[in-house]
Amino acid sequence: MENIITSTTKIFQTCQFHRLDCPYHQIRTSTRNRCKSKITATSSAISMQEE
Repeated sequence: MENIITSTTKIFQTCQFHRLDCPYHQIRTSTRNRCKSKITATSSAISMQEE
């Protein structure tokens, strides 16, 4: 369990745009690559939501 939590935390820190709000990170740690590929596409949308 500890290993999973540690690896998940690292992924949260790696994703600067989604952070803890990233649905892909919350689902599985194996979706890290998918999330990274969507960062550029969703970063603008997240910026609009924050405003």
